[in-house]
Amino acid sequence: MGKHVKVGDRLEVVFAPAQWGVETQELINGRRAFAIDSGPTPLAFDRWEVMVVDMNPARTVYFVEPLNLVEAADGLGAVLMPYLPFYHEFIREAEARLAQLLSKVGKLNADDEADAVDEILSNCLLPEAYKADVLSRFEAQRVSYAAS
Repeated sequence: MGKHVKVGDRLEVVFAPAQWGVETQELINGRRAFAIDSGPTPLAFDRWEVMVVDMNPARTVYFVEPLNLVEAADGLGAVLMPYLPFYHEFIREAEARLAQLLSKVGKLNADDEADAVDEILSNCLLPEAYKADVLSRFEAQRVSYAAS
């Protein structure tokens, strides 16, 4: 990172695996930087816009607040972008479970499929708009399978 960054500055970073959680791949002013615990939890290799919020008392480590997901390493960027970062972890979990279910479309009867989708979407921390999107995607997949 070429220019000097100070507390309050915003910048784009990529997160990398760390011993506990993730840290920025890029050093900030020559120091390691970690996401604060009270905000969204970035995954390794996600690109985020962050704000530098603090340093530790020894002034050896920066802390950054993830503000906006720029690029999701798991390919879910288009799914995640419309929703606040608070929801990303829950949506990623739901998408993984839905992918497993979609691989079984046509092998289960329609009632079992509907029950499985309802169970996945019953997580109260998923936004209603996301739930509606999932239901429409699932129905389109089922129609596509039935037509083939």
